[in-house]
Amino acid sequence: SSELQTELEKIKSLMIPSYMIELRKLLDRYPPPELNSFWLKNLFLVALEQLGDSLEEIRSSASGGNMLLSV
Repeated sequence: SSELQTELEKIKSLMIPSYMIELRKLLDRYPPPELNSFWLKNLFLVALEQLGDSLEEIRSSASGGNMLLSV
């Protein structure tokens, strides 16, 4: 089960940055038509980065011996 957990960690570490990059690409390609789209986009990116940081913390605490997958 620890081997499976290691594989899952590898997959997650690859997923987190790539989906953030893809979302940024989408935002650049299809900007919202609203007048305040610049502010909305920045707000969204900040929220996205905070989400990414939270996921990082969860991931690192899970790999620190916290038996998250052994339920």
